[in-house]
Amino acid sequence: MKTTIRFYCFFHGLDSSHETSKYTCITREPKYCQTVNYRENFAEIFEIYDALIREKMTQYPRVVLAGHSLGGWFANHFPINTACAHC
Repeated sequence: MKTTIRFYCFFHGLDSSHETSKYTCITREPKYCQTVNYRENFAEIFEIYDALIREKMTQYPRVVLAGHSLGGWFANHFPINTACAHC
């Protein structure tokens, strides 16, 4: 059986951070949650998350996006090509 390492990228909700229990309760590793301020520069968040996703896609064969509230909207916003060459 082939083992596939999955990287879990969690996007927190509005006025939250990587310290939210919705992220810290995830026991799977590797995982990451980038704290961002959605109210400060909303347009920049797209660039931050896009760069993060692209970086992790070069490091891991599978990247799973998840989020809560507004973070869930962002997780759904970014399409991930599941047909990569090394998966």
